[in-house]
Amino acid sequence: MNNLLKLFFDLILFLGLFVFSFYPAGLFLVEKIDKNFRSNEKIILSFVSSIVIFVILTLLLGIVGLRFLMWPLIIGSGLYSIFRLRTKLLSPWKELFRDKKLILIILTAIVIQGVINFPSGYSFKDGVMFWSSQGNDGLWHVALMEEAKKSMPLVNPVYAGEKLYNYHYLADILMGEFGRIYPVFTSLDLYFRFFPVVISFLMSLAVFSFVARWRESKSAGYWAIFFTSLSGGFGYIATFIKSRQLFAGETIFWAAQGNTIIGNPPHAVAYALLASTLLALTIFIGSGNRKVLILAFLTGCAVAGFKVSGGFVLAVGVIAAGLFELLYRKKRELFFFSAILGLSNLIVLKLMSKGTLSFLVWEPWWFVRTTITAPGRLEWLDLEHRRQHYVSKHTLKATLRVIQLELEAFLIFVVGNLGTRFIGVFILFENGFKKIGSFFKDTINILLLSSMLSGLIVVLLFVQRGIAYNLIQFMQYFILIFGFFSAAFVAGALSKIKNKLLKIFLAGLLIAFSLPTVIGNLVEFYGPEKTPLAKVSANELAALNYLKSNSPKDAVVLTYPFDSGYRWNYKAQPWPISVWYDTAYVSAIASRRTFLSNEGQVDILGIPFNERHLEVQKYFKEGNASYNNEFIKKNGIGYVYVFKAELTKPLNEQILGLTEFYENDEVIIYKSL
Repeated sequence: MNNLLKLFFDLILFLGLFVFSFYPAGLFLVEKIDKNFRSNEKIILSFVSSIVIFVILTLLLGIVGLRFLMWPLIIGSGLYSIFRLRTKLLSPWKELFRDKKLILIILTAIVIQGVINFPSGYSFKDGVMFWSSQGNDGLWHVALMEEAKKSMPLVNPVYAGEKLYNYHYLADILMGEFGRIYPVFTSLDLYFRFFPVVISFLMSLAVFSFVARWRESKSAGYWAIFFTSLSGGFGYIATFIKSRQLFAGETIFWAAQGNTIIGNPPHAVAYALLASTLLALTIFIGSGNRKVLILAFLTGCAVAGFKVSGGFVLAVGVIAAGLFELLYRKKRELFFFSAILGLSNLIVLKLMSKGTLSFLVWEPWWFVRTTITAPGRLEWLDLEHRRQHYVSKHTLKATLRVIQLELEAFLIFVVGNLGTRFIGVFILFENGFKKIGSFFKDTINILLLSSMLSGLIVVLLFVQRGIAYNLIQFMQYFILIFGFFSAAFVAGALSKIKNKLLKIFLAGLLIAFSLPTVIGNLVEFYGPEKTPLAKVSANELAALNYLKSNSPKDAVVLTYPFDSGYRWNYKAQPWPISVWYDTAYVSAIASRRTFLSNEGQVDILGIPFNERHLEVQKYFKEGNASYNNEFIKKNGIGYVYVFKAELTKPLNEQILGLTEFYENDEVIIYKSL
């Protein structure tokens, strides 16, 4: 109970410091640009513009060796803005909290999205526990946060000696730099418990503000939050047919849904930035105030650095809208802005990439095909067999049948991922069948459609190098933006229904069909007989903390080669994290770089690590003292961390060139001679 009480007060302190760090200075900028923004718009634009400036400043000052200025800049700008704005600081919040429905929906979204994260990384009686993929994906981000506290630009925490390239790490810089400026918080709490609250809030407020402004309807804004954060796909239909499980199937059509997006903070921050940029552009198009483009640039200029997929779909949409404005309306402002925005995201992406290695692999229809056939997906082999049968016939009738079957598979893939959001397609007909053309004469519609379709097209044509299915994240932007159209249609359709009971019934029916996979995530994580998948025991935690406290910050740690076979020595999960999966847990918790770990992530980054992997294996064979000493010295390895259960026999310290540094019942740490 005492730990939970401390956690609660730490959360309150975090929220206070977060608001102080990002809101006053942001509001000062927003007020300078236009005093007539709505209250909710002032809040979201203040936060997101400040966050982007904060991250860019951290990078720039870190590179030139002036990072010590970040603390006085944050404190100084906050205090100055408070002094200048005074009562104006509270006015937007007072207005926001008058909208009880909005606050309730946002709080619900925070709880539903956050509960996927909150328990992971928390110290329970038996150690620090991790549910689902958090012990891998989550700890990778924690490792980056720890690295962000030490160096700028980032060094790869799991491949010591190399700068971090081919990864969008700006969200990790945000969280890591905040933790460096305010060291009272642990990175585990910041990542798993505190930042999920504010990121969920920003994401919900951003989509509400954009859709409410775009459609001039608060109701549409409410539904936008629902379709973004609280609605799932139709995976539950497939799992119910296959195994009579109703509450399941979130990713059976590959794409994760918005209720679990906080488990991927870069993705969630990109959602907030994208929606905020759309908001600023909508205000500009409606008012013609060119100064608003400053906010649109600030919120959109570095989205690719938070999430490559987000930067890509935003750039495509804005460029398409700019061309439309230029060619159809003869207006040049948005066209020039789109060129600048696209260029800025390209520059950010290039600065964070190395070489010419493309992460795209040409593999048309892979996601559609595997949705139908792959184990753990629909496994509808009869449909695929029929397709192959007709492909072999080489007749016109057979070709038409192939087209029919491919179209069926495509619709299953798209509608299955969208769930009830597929209702957004009817926005085309909101003004009647004869006025469909008017839909395509609206600049924001062009922007949204182009962004949305670009995400879908990428998924239909490519897979990702390393881990093929990672590219499905582009599909999530298709789902997000389709949800905006759905919100607009539902709000408009319900407003035309005069019977209150009928309106409540239809809204309730829509919500009911949207929730099963959302509930299924909770069942999958925390349902009966469900346990954490991995843990860092109290002994391992003690060893890692000792290493953190008693070694240089730039020390390189060699870990024992991962072997999944050791996990079968344990009867049930949670398994020790070192045998569960090859993760970045040593780098995350001890805040020290490892020579080679988390090989799956290293592979995603496009790093050829096989030679280093073989060197590590050769070292632990202990056969050649001369080689071992040279290996340690050449690579600057200061410590060797071993989970004892991975050893078949004790290590020979003399041959390996080591001396004992720390030992408990589960871990032994050596120091190089």
